[in-house]
Order: sequence, then C-alpha cells, then structure tokens
Amino acid sequence: MQYYHITSFKGWIAINKEGIKCDAQGYIYLLDNFEVASYVAINQLGHSDYGLFRIDPAGINAPPEADNVAEFTAK
Repeated sequence: MQYYHITSFKGWIAINKEGIKCDAQGYIYLLDNFEVASYVAINQLGHSDYGLFRIDPAGINAPPEADNVAEFTAK
C-alpha cells in the first residue's frame, strides 16, 4: 500500500529541504489513494498549486489511525 501527503508548493519546498515533520499534536496526515489525495488538495484544502509526496510505508513506525472527520468516509 502507498500513502500520500498533501502540501502547498511552499510546503513542498520546505519538505524537500528539511524532510517531513509532524504537526504540534505529533501527527503527519496521509491518504492511501492518489485520486482522493488530489481531490482533497483542490476541493478541501484549496490548493491550486500543491505537491503530493508518496510515502514508503516501510518507514512508518506506528500503526495508522483513521481520522474520523466530517467527511463521507467518517464512521
């Protein structure tokens, strides 16, 4: 399985220089579908210019957790 991280163009530059970092709560948000990641980038985050990073799951040290937000995928 592949994971994708969405970022703005400015964020893409920073990640390429410094690597990906977690947010203040210790999370890095990933999606597991390229088409959904592209849709979210444009329609939910409002990025017209965005970058998608493909993340190798072998480098993930903790099990993924579902992000149950107010979306059609929330349970």
